[in-house]
Amino acid sequence: VRQRKIPVKILRYLPFIPRIQRLYMTEESAKQMTWHKKGVRYKPEMMIHPADGEAWKHFDGIHCQKADEARNVRVALAIHGFNHYGMMAAQYTCWPVFVISFNLPPPGVLLQRQNIFLSLVIPGHPGNSMGVFMEPVIDELIKAWVEGVWTYDRATKTNFKMYVWYQYSM
Repeated sequence: VRQRKIPVKILRYLPFIPRIQRLYMTEESAKQMTWHKKGVRYKPEMMIHPADGEAWKHFDGIHCQKADEARNVRVALAIHGFNHYGMMAAQYTCWPVFVISFNLPPPGVLLQRQNIFLSLVIPGHPGNSMGVFMEPVIDELIKAWVEGVWTYDRATKTNFKMYVWYQYSM
């Protein structure tokens, strides 16, 4: 008798592009989504936002056309493994993956709970399989970078093709 294999881990995936599109659905948040390009810097000599960094400027130089559109979105991924029960000896861990939009104004809005999107919940320790678990997020990022996603901007009352890319630093 042949037994069927039962999956040990079930990945929970919550697409983040529709949630980023929702940031453009209200006039106030749509205006805030262009802060990285149009926002006032009261201390221009200080780096107060990732847009002030060299990596951001270098990327803008390479991808001029997409960088010129202030409504295109840059995101960061935050991954943190934790133990639900707070005991290091416990068997079960969980790795949530969060997506954060870097378009928003620094810390007051950028790091508000409603602007940090839970995208994946990886059960247990991913070990060497982290890439496999990250595939849905990577696929969504690639599609949003290559094809773009039509989005309505409430502030300008227009549709635009929004491109999303992963901003990282070395």
